[in-house]
Amino acid sequence: MLVAVLAGGESRRMGVDKAFLPIHGEPMIYHVLQRIETWTNRIVISSSKRLDYSSLGYPVLRDIYQGKGPLSALNSVFTAFQDEWIALAPCDSPFLNKAVYEYLTAQTSHYQAVIPYYKGRYHPLAGLYHRDCSAVVKELLHKDKLAMKSLYHSVPTKFVDCECISVSSDILDNHFLNINHPEDYDMALHMDIR
Repeated sequence: MLVAVLAGGESRRMGVDKAFLPIHGEPMIYHVLQRIETWTNRIVISSSKRLDYSSLGYPVLRDIYQGKGPLSALNSVFTAFQDEWIALAPCDSPFLNKAVYEYLTAQTSHYQAVIPYYKGRYHPLAGLYHRDCSAVVKELLHKDKLAMKSLYHSVPTKFVDCECISVSSDILDNHFLNINHPEDYDMALHMDIR
């Protein structure tokens, strides 16, 4: 499975580009990549920005439709690669855990999207998407319906309650932690990255 690391957000709430914020001496996106590498080496960095990610050692894919968010990223990945399934991973989630992705992967039969659900929230930016939904992605982009929920309400989708995964709640809390605000970043600086 190919994992697309989403690094194209505007970081409005943080005020600076989150991908390169240092955590324990390395950019946040580096930690995301390290976590994904425990699961797969099929990784692409998806970005709408002109930042230099080349030092990270993975291909960088620019969005075909600029300023259209994660749906545009997903469209660009489906266009550039032929993988049957694409997993998304936000660049501001440095504590991802492969057990969550492995559990989601086991739920893919008969669906076009697999969306994790944890503590009352859907997490489509950490979900899995089948190539069969690519036509719907394009259609939504052309209609300017850019919310991820527009996609998962339009295709056969499995919502996976991640509290059923046999890992600790701390691991799950960390997996779904997004560094969106300065307070989140301060908290992440004091967490064990291992």
